[in-house]
Amino acid sequence: MAKLDIDWLKVFVEVHRTQSVTRAAERLGIAQANASVALGKLRRHFNDPLFARTSRGMEPTPFAQQIEPDITASLERLLRLAGTPRRFEAAASDRRFRIGMTDISEIVVLQVSSFLGVARLVAGTELLVVVPRRLGQAQAQQEKVRLLAPPLALPAYAVKQHWHERFHADAGHAWLRQTVAEVLRG
Repeated sequence: MAKLDIDWLKVFVEVHRTQSVTRAAERLGIAQANASVALGKLRRHFNDPLFARTSRGMEPTPFAQQIEPDITASLERLLRLAGTPRRFEAAASDRRFRIGMTDISEIVVLQVSSFLGVARLVAGTELLVVVPRRLGQAQAQQEKVRLLAPPLALPAYAVKQHWHERFHADAGHAWLRQTVAEVLRG
């Protein structure tokens, strides 16, 4: 199948709406000759006259009537896609994200695979665990644990995010990365 130019489709839609090649060209801001050329290309592409000159203007052929809803809907989608910046509306989205986390920690008494469940394990015992302050504050709201300041200064640690390059330009993924970074900066 030969290529269809989006500008040809614009001409088709406007001729269908206005029943005039001249008015269609005016509405599109192009020369009438260019609109006629585009209409000629569409006629060759579809092997149909598409519009016939009548006393009421350019009347669509039965084939043009048949394809008009699809062309109009497709053109609207293409124009929306072409003109839409990549944005992500978290409140309106039902998209789900999967987050994988690891920690590199040294647990002396009790081995756990993640910081996330450690409060439940030490609650009700005399065990001690060192976790980042914000995580400790969140876990103290869910489990019966006490938050204590460490008796000595602890070294800083880096938190890094990694993602596959195919998600780099994804608006939803960019929103998630930014949100995680803001939460961790606190």
